[in-house]
Amino acid sequence: MSEGTPFEDILPLDVTGSEGELLGKLCYFIELVAHWRETLEQPRSAVEWGQVISELIDAFFDPRGDEELDLATVRSAMVTLASNVEATGFEGDLTPRMVREWIEGELSDARQGRGFVSGGITFATLVPMRSIPFKVVCLLGMNDDSYPREDRPVEFDLMYREGLRKGDRSRRVDDRYLFLEALLSARHCLYISYEGRGIKDNQEKPPSILVSELLEYLERVFIGRSPVVVHPLQPFSPSYYRGDPRLVTYRDEWYDALVTPSAGDDFVGDGVPPQEDLAPDELGKLTAFFRNPAQYYLRNRLGVYFEEDDIELRETESFALDGLERYQLADGALQALVHGEDIAMWEARERCSGLVMPGPEGARQLARESARAQMVFDAVREHQGIPVPPVRAALAVGEYSIEGVVDYLYTNDDGTRSIINFRTGTLRKRQLLDAWVRHLFANATQGEVDTLLVSTDGEKVVENRIGAMAAADARQLIETLIGFYLEGLSSPLAFMPETSHAFAKATLEGEPDRKIVERTLSEWTRDMPGSEGTDRSYQRLFTWPDSFGEAFRQTALAIYVPLLEALGDAK
Repeated sequence: MSEGTPFEDILPLDVTGSEGELLGKLCYFIELVAHWRETLEQPRSAVEWGQVISELIDAFFDPRGDEELDLATVRSAMVTLASNVEATGFEGDLTPRMVREWIEGELSDARQGRGFVSGGITFATLVPMRSIPFKVVCLLGMNDDSYPREDRPVEFDLMYREGLRKGDRSRRVDDRYLFLEALLSARHCLYISYEGRGIKDNQEKPPSILVSELLEYLERVFIGRSPVVVHPLQPFSPSYYRGDPRLVTYRDEWYDALVTPSAGDDFVGDGVPPQEDLAPDELGKLTAFFRNPAQYYLRNRLGVYFEEDDIELRETESFALDGLERYQLADGALQALVHGEDIAMWEARERCSGLVMPGPEGARQLARESARAQMVFDAVREHQGIPVPPVRAALAVGEYSIEGVVDYLYTNDDGTRSIINFRTGTLRKRQLLDAWVRHLFANATQGEVDTLLVSTDGEKVVENRIGAMAAADARQLIETLIGFYLEGLSSPLAFMPETSHAFAKATLEGEPDRKIVERTLSEWTRDMPGSEGTDRSYQRLFTWPDSFGEAFRQTALAIYVPLLEALGDAK
C-alpha cells in the first residue's frame, strides 16, 4: 500500500519523523490502558485486589504534593477492605463491581467525615442553626438581586396559591434571620462583598437591602462614615500603589510596569537592539514579515505569542462547509492536479479523512470544490510555457546577502519568462505582498520576469499580472523593503497589508481626504474573520486614530505605490 492510500476506508495518519516519539508514547498508553482494563475485569481476593490497585496507581500516577495524600486514601481503603474481609472469615473472590463500590464509598465517607468545621477555612451556604462563632466571617455576592433570595413556588403549592398566612415560612424572612445570625457569629472581623459595578457597562449595582440597612446603621450610630472599600476592576490599577492601607496587593510587577515608562511614551521607547539571527539573509524572512509585521515583531523580538482562539466544537452536525473548509478542499484538489495525481484517488482519500460528509452530500461537496480547482488549473495551464527548474540565488544588498529560491518559473513562446502564482481562494493583500517580494527577488537575480497571479472571486477566475522590471529597479525596491524590515524589528512598523492598501489605493485614485479616511477606517474595522482591526497583534500595538499618522501614510505609499503601478489596471 502506497503512502496516503486508504486502507479499508480508513486514511492512515501522516506522521513526520519528529512526531514519532509522541506517537510511540500514545501507543504505549493505549496498550497500558488495554492491559489494565483486562486485568481489572478478573475477580480476586481482597489481598490480591490491594496489590493490583497499588500497581495500578504506580503505573498511571506520579503523585506530587496533595496528590500523594489522595492516593494514600485509596491505598488505605484497600487495606481496610482486606482487614474487614479477614475479620469476617470470608475466603471468596471479590468482583470488580464490589471493589469499585467499596472504594467509592470510602472516598465519599472520607469527604463527609470532615464535618462542618474542618479546622481551616470553612465554605458553606447560610443554613439555619449552624452559625457558630468564628473569628472571621465573610459573606460574598451580597447583591440586591441575589440576597435575600426570592420565593419561587411551584404551581401546585397551595399555600402560595391561596396566599401566605401569619406564621407561614418565607424564604426572604429566613434570609433576613440568617444574615443576623452571620453578624452575631463574627468575633473579630465581618467581611461583606458585592459587585458594585457591571463588568460590561460599568453601571452601578446596589447591594442587598440588608447590607444597605447595615451600612446606614453603622454610619449613624458607630463610625460616622461609610466603611465601604471600592476595589478597582483591574489588578494593575494605580489605586493599589497610592498608600491607601485598605487597598492591598502583593503583585510588585504591576508597580514596576506603572512607573516605567510613562503613559505618553512609545510602546518600546527607543526600540530594541539589533538581533543577528534576524538579519535579512533569507527571502522567507522578508515575506513572513510583510504578511503580518506586528505579529513578526511581537514573536521574534519580544517573545510574545498570543494564544489562538479556542476551537468551538459544534453541538449539531453541520451540513455545509465553511469558507476555510471549502478553501482547504479546493486547494488540496488543486495541488493534486498540479502534481499529476489522479483526482479520483484524491477524492477517495478525502472521503476517508472525515473532512466531508459521507454519502451523496459529501460527494457533492467534493465535486463542487474539485470543479473550482479544475477551473483554476485550466487557467494556469493556458499560460504555462516550458518549465524552468527551481533556481537558488543570492542577492547582495548593502551589507546583507539575501538567499532565496525562484520557482514556478516558465519560459513563454515569445521568449519572455513568467512566474505563475495560483490559489483557489481570494487573493489577500498579504499574499499579494508575498508574491511582490518574490517577484522583485526574481527580477533582481534572474533578469526581467513577470508574475501572473491566478485566484478566484466567487465562482470566477481572476488574473492579475505584475510587470517585469529592470534588475536595478528591482534591487532598489528590495533595498527599500529591507529598510522597513529593519525598522520593524527595532520598533512596531505602522503597516497593515489590508488597511495600508486601502489608504494607498484611495490616495492614488485621487479621492478627497475625507473619503480616504473613510475607506481606511472601513478596512481597519471590517467585521470579518481575519480582519486586521480584530487581530490581537495589531490591537496590541496600534489604535485608531493615534497610530495612523504621517508614519503610517508614508510607509503605505512607499510600499504600495510601486506595486500598484507594476500591476497596472489591476485592482
